[in-house]
Amino acid sequence: MASLSARTFICITIACMVLFAPASKALQCPDVIKSLLPCAGYLTGNGAGPVPSSCCAGVKVLNQAVSAPADRRNACACIKSYASGVAKLNFQKVASLPGSCGVPLHFVPSVTTDCSKVA
Repeated sequence: MASLSARTFICITIACMVLFAPASKALQCPDVIKSLLPCAGYLTGNGAGPVPSSCCAGVKVLNQAVSAPADRRNACACIKSYASGVAKLNFQKVASLPGSCGVPLHFVPSVTTDCSKVA
């Protein structure tokens, strides 16, 4: 049996790496909600106190998870869907949450945001 040339071996190796590489995990709604769960009391409360540090930590985790446009659209849709079912949700606090935490979330979390246009 003839030995493989170095070029052929490299090509086969690269092809195998591409074919068998693990697929990236798409961001799911439970991940989004879990990140924002520490914010629930702040976003539904009437107080004007500062954003809890645990809430901002969750917003930062979410921001890191939405590096791809598709993930940002998924997160937007999850927030929008979840927010529409939460009683006493302060929508002004929701919209200002990324800025209050010093995190550029790439979209405004709101029930009126068109998530299909989130880049």
